[in-house]
Parts: sequence; structure tokens; C-alpha cells
Amino acid sequence: SKESMKVLYLVDSSGSVASQYPMLRSCVLTLLSKFGDGVMSQIIQFSTTPQIVCPWTSTTRILREAAERMALLGGGTNMAAAFNIATASLGIAATEGSQLVVIFITDGFPDSDPKAEFEALMKVNPKPKVIGIAVGGMRELTCTAAILVGQPTFSASDYAELNRLLGSMLTVTETEKDMDASKSPIQIEWNPHGKVRRATQDLELHFRLSAGPAAPGRKLPAGVESAFIDNLYYN
Repeated sequence: SKESMKVLYLVDSSGSVASQYPMLRSCVLTLLSKFGDGVMSQIIQFSTTPQIVCPWTSTTRILREAAERMALLGGGTNMAAAFNIATASLGIAATEGSQLVVIFITDGFPDSDPKAEFEALMKVNPKPKVIGIAVGGMRELTCTAAILVGQPTFSASDYAELNRLLGSMLTVTETEKDMDASKSPIQIEWNPHGKVRRATQDLELHFRLSAGPAAPGRKLPAGVESAFIDNLYYN
């Protein structure tokens, strides 16, 4: 639910995103509007060093004003330091029952490998969901996904898929309210999230089963087959 969510925006503001910075800031503003009032959020931008743009607050107006004032910092892309400050901030803000979310917006090109720092972030209790948003093209998307191992990653231009994920996180369904622990529904998450255009090799479908509320999406009656069609997109 919105009341239990704590959303940390971790925003790349290094020199390498200079040409994409207007889109990056616009993405933050759009997401703030999507979550709306009542969701505790914090904005941190990073380059050579990270800095807090807006401390924790649930007031969208304050968050939007801070995001609108964000300016390109330039300099390097110190993702390791960014993950470290995110770990510390979530560790302080987290309470029992919190739903922690990190929205990581970047072009995916760190100065050094942040693997250890990212692994430390994923050990925060409760475990956060990290959502990667890559600004740029397929190369940037691939690099960002490689950093955020096991976490959903989207292109900043593919807002439909991201919007669907956020909608499922914000919606409290009757299934979630009345869930019987012994009969948990099954949620299937499909990867890749975006459309595949003219794949040059066979596509490999990955799916993960986890107990949780039903996410909005296409209903498949028992016995119905869902297949790739000409490698243009997936159903």
C-alpha cells in the first residue's frame, strides 16, 4: 500500500548524461506524479559524489519543486558511492512492514564496478525492489540491467511497461486483502519487459513464480497457449 512504501530516487547527474538530462528530470517528475501524495520519498542525485536533493517527505509538491531545481552536476559516475548512500538512507528510514523501492535512473556507465555496493544495498531489511530506468538506447539499457542483477530494468522511452509495474505496486486488490497464506495466488513475471524487434536468434523465455497479489495483465484461461509471434513481440 502507499502508506507502507518508501521510494528513493537515485538519479545520475554525471557528465555522461548531459544530453539526456532534460528527459531524466522529466522522468522523475512524471514518477512523482504517478505515486502522488502519501508516499514517503527521497531524491538523491549523484556524479563524482552523491548529494541529497530532497530529504524524506510524503508531500508531492515539495518533491516536485526539488526535482525541478535539479541541475546537471557533471563529473564522474560514482555508482558505488550512490549505492552506499542509498543503503544508509534506507537503513534509517525502513521500519517493519515497509515496502522499500529504489528508482535508479542512469545511462549505465559507472566509473568502477559497483557490484559489492549494490549487493550491500540488496541486503537492507526489508529487501528493497530496485527499478532501473536507462536513458539512451539499447546499449545503455543493457549496461544498466547488468548492474541491477535480478531487478526490473526499463528504457526511459518505454513508459508503458514501467507504468504497468508501478500500477501493480500501488494497487491493493481484494486478493491481497483476503489472501489465505496456505493458498497464495501465483504471480508470473515475464522478461524481457520490452518489445523485441526482429531477434537474430531464438528467444529464451524466463519466468519467476512468487506468492503475491494478482498483477493487472492478460488473463489466460486453462489450456490456452501463449506464443511468440514472428519474434515481433511477446504475449
